[in-house]
Amino acid sequence: MEHIGIYGGSFDPPHLGHLQVALQAIRERSLDKLLIIPSYAAPKELSLADAATLEQRLDMLRLCFSQIPNVEIISPDEHLESTCPDDQRIEEIAPVLTRADIRRLLAFRCGDDFLPEGVSRYIQMNNLYGTGKSLRHLPMDKLEQAVISLLKPNRVAHVLGCRDTAVELARIWGVDETDAARAGLLHDITKALDGPLQLTLCRAYGIILDNFSKQNPKTLHALTGSLVARRIFGENDAVVSAIASHTTGKADMNMLEKVIYVADYMEPNRNFDGVDELRKLAYSDIDQALKLGLEMTLTMLWRQGREISPESQQALMWLQRKEE
Repeated sequence: MEHIGIYGGSFDPPHLGHLQVALQAIRERSLDKLLIIPSYAAPKELSLADAATLEQRLDMLRLCFSQIPNVEIISPDEHLESTCPDDQRIEEIAPVLTRADIRRLLAFRCGDDFLPEGVSRYIQMNNLYGTGKSLRHLPMDKLEQAVISLLKPNRVAHVLGCRDTAVELARIWGVDETDAARAGLLHDITKALDGPLQLTLCRAYGIILDNFSKQNPKTLHALTGSLVARRIFGENDAVVSAIASHTTGKADMNMLEKVIYVADYMEPNRNFDGVDELRKLAYSDIDQALKLGLEMTLTMLWRQGREISPESQQALMWLQRKEE
């Protein structure tokens, strides 16, 4: 009796992770045939993306698996019961890369390395997943929509809270409110990417990292976010610089940079010991609010035995010199 495997999913788009799972399943389970079955309607995590139709997903699957023998692409409306008496269901083996990750990387113009060559060309030719859209210089309402579509759902409230807080602080401290709003919206634009994908984005953009950044890729979203803000969204130097320093701080921060750092720390969804004191300082002495934020961060990292960013140390020393 034939050993037939069934591999289902949205495949939106099919990527190299799917290919690896299929090859592993065929090898480890000694399958005579593997049926690839896309779901009829793929969930759309990223509303920004131009969705692929079922027929387009089928086309991409045929391209993805064209070189693997004994693989058959099945449309969801075909009946399998009579042809698969001894099927084996193939559970995806915890792929590191999700379809949402792929779509984000495509939006950031660096997803091709994770796609079979034929699939990549197909996506570009059909302008799928937002690849045919320009995100540069979007008006504020469109920028908000684009940003939300690229965030994880649990990050949206924080980003909108940071945007609103940044505008409020900008009004108090004489900073351009539009720049503050745009930096607040974009400050976590790459936060959804994990550490290895942060490194992938840096390589794609030709960024040479220092040792701290290589060893602590979770801190890279500030750097990669600033790169995306400039290259993909066309933001100005002030916005880009504020995003780049919002996690670690740096020496000689200008007022917009201070506003974004502090807004990120104190926005209304934040709840930790010391945040109320920081919020009070933010409206009376933003340097002291910035200093408190840096001190709390460094204390937390020290207690956890984690390495401290040189930029954070330099920022704190700069503030201490200003006091003296």
